[in-house]
Amino acid sequence: MITRKPGDSYNADLLGDLEILQGISRYPARIKCATLAWHTLHSAIHDENEVVSTE
Repeated sequence: MITRKPGDSYNADLLGDLEILQGISRYPARIKCATLAWHTLHSAIHDENEVVSTE
């Protein structure tokens, strides 16, 4: 969804709360900024003791 082309369809029911990120597709330069929190959460859940990065 984040890298989809404007106008592409998606299933909002499957996305749930993640639907809030749908607008980021209009601002490709902000994708890393918008997803940093998700990368951080993933690292915390999986007990990865490392620096979190979107690279």
